[in-house]
Amino acid sequence: VSGVGDQVSGGDTVVIKDTVYAHEDWLIKSGGLLRVTGYLSMPIDSRIVLEPGARLEIDRGTIGNLCGDLWQGVQTDTLSGPIPATISIINGGAIENARTGIMAWGPVRAELDNSVLRNCEESLVFLRGSVDTITVRNCSFRITDKLNHYEEGIAPVSFLRSEGVSRLTVSGSLFINEPGTRIYDANWMGSGILSDARSVDIRNSEFINLTCGLNLFSKTGESRIDIIGNRFVNNRFGLRTDYSGIQWIEDNQFILQRFNSGPTVGLLLNHPDRFAVYRNNFESVFGGGKLAGMVITEPEPENSPVFSNVFSNLPIGVFIDNPPEIDASLLTWAKNMGAPDRLRLGPQLRFNLFDTVGIKFAIVSDSIFGSAIVDPGSLYDEESRRATQWTPGGFFWYDQKLPMVAFPGWKQGDPVNPGHNLYWFMNLPGISSSEKIIDWTWNSELGQYLNRLASFPDSAEWFFDSGIYPALERIKKIPAALRSSKYSVYWERFRAEEDLWIRESLGSISGHFVSADSLLTDLGTSMAHQSLASWAHSQPRDQKDIAEGLNTGFDFSFDFPEMRTFRFGGFLKPESPPPGFLIYPNPAQDYIIVQPQEGYSFGTGWTGHITSSDGRYSSEIIIASWQDQKLNISGLPSGLYIIEFYNGNKYLGAVKFIKITHS
Repeated sequence: VSGVGDQVSGGDTVVIKDTVYAHEDWLIKSGGLLRVTGYLSMPIDSRIVLEPGARLEIDRGTIGNLCGDLWQGVQTDTLSGPIPATISIINGGAIENARTGIMAWGPVRAELDNSVLRNCEESLVFLRGSVDTITVRNCSFRITDKLNHYEEGIAPVSFLRSEGVSRLTVSGSLFINEPGTRIYDANWMGSGILSDARSVDIRNSEFINLTCGLNLFSKTGESRIDIIGNRFVNNRFGLRTDYSGIQWIEDNQFILQRFNSGPTVGLLLNHPDRFAVYRNNFESVFGGGKLAGMVITEPEPENSPVFSNVFSNLPIGVFIDNPPEIDASLLTWAKNMGAPDRLRLGPQLRFNLFDTVGIKFAIVSDSIFGSAIVDPGSLYDEESRRATQWTPGGFFWYDQKLPMVAFPGWKQGDPVNPGHNLYWFMNLPGISSSEKIIDWTWNSELGQYLNRLASFPDSAEWFFDSGIYPALERIKKIPAALRSSKYSVYWERFRAEEDLWIRESLGSISGHFVSADSLLTDLGTSMAHQSLASWAHSQPRDQKDIAEGLNTGFDFSFDFPEMRTFRFGGFLKPESPPPGFLIYPNPAQDYIIVQPQEGYSFGTGWTGHITSSDGRYSSEIIIASWQDQKLNISGLPSGLYIIEFYNGNKYLGAVKFIKITHS
């Protein structure tokens, strides 16, 4: 055959038992078999081509180039036939030093069990129409040395790439650039697996020293990926997905290394639809740099559980860019009196452990400003920042029940959609850890609370038609009204950042927890648990037509927040007067006495609340005269409480006390 030096004819079997040097291409005809148990050394730029119905077996043997030069690799013919070509690599059989170890252009049946793919620019490539299912068991994909001609730009691309394949299953395999052999640029270390398969199942495998360990794409809503029990070490991106469908990511270990060329991310989810991130471990050895355990960009508002993960020694634990507007979703649901199966509160980040993490949780809504939960010891207080200029609003969480901070984003300009992100921060640490089903009906406590919130007219005029004082009274019993960016922006017209008493009142109201807050957090948790249960055994539908092409880019256009942060209201503390009262005894068993400070008097009467620190207990109290200053607390359970008072519309402050039981 012209241009072919060696061929295996139909019905013939050729066995390579020893070391054989080929000098030209090989062609395996339909019905022919080439079996390699020794070493077949192929010349530079040569290839082995399989016609439909041809077979190649590498059993303990190796096909490569003994000088380390790159040959073209094994290829299946683009022609179709009644029987696909068959490639079997078993018992430690290997392909090495190839530009592409196996390039499947046409139909092929591949058996990859205990295979070795070594020092290939690309190891395995399965193109659209070549195969429906790929199964890889106990295989080793390695780069042990710089590839030949690396100075001319030859660098690892991917170990396994599939386009248009329905199902990909990988177990017990290793994907590694061995230390000391790779080019030290995190963008040129190659991908472990690059695939747009509709169903992906990767288990008990390792991805080490790569640009991206797993890079998965699918725009098919009925797709599913299962990433379970794997280990990702020193990759720029451990697992990166752009996936529509269910993503189940469980019991994986992500060990992060910092790189000078850009940020490092353990788990990066782009535009995720439904995902469960469960019992994973994210950690770095050295800490510092631009590292984040988990990054989520533009998530759908589905109730996706991010439960029971551990984040250790990281600058950032969880980073969310452009989250769904949860408060708007909540308000819409309340106004329409929807059922809980239609309520979408976004990813639920519950029961996670943060150990030596600088920023536990950061959110950027519009890339101008962001908000975060930060270890107080890491704070840098930036002054001269007005509350109403902050993207998250400013009239909330004033008593700092959590170490909330704001930080400047990476873009310049005015905020597009100011949003405080409070519901996100409520679900991170959680007000409770309940897994029970929550009564959401409209005659329940939560239902009534949401109904009152939904009844707020959508206009600033309604708030202030009779002045600032009635407006404060209207919202005092519904703190969520101020937590919504939709309503908090109305207060800017009163220049509240310059009127201390208004600012104190707004901060107290919006930072005040009621039991409905706990119920709302429990509701989100309950719905996420239901998602976890329903997704556990769901399977992708039999849909073979995948029209989307494979996206191989690494567009990471945003940057992480620096630790140059400022606390909400932190710089205003020196201006804030002390509370207008004190209480004693503290701790207390049966009663407490409220004593006005100098310059204050019960006068026209005080109104206030006693609230438990978790928001589950709240009671209104009235002190009409000096005879009422002794308050009976014998019926309260033991715990930490907050008592606060108003004198008319003037906020008098808040004081904490501890209730103890009798010995």
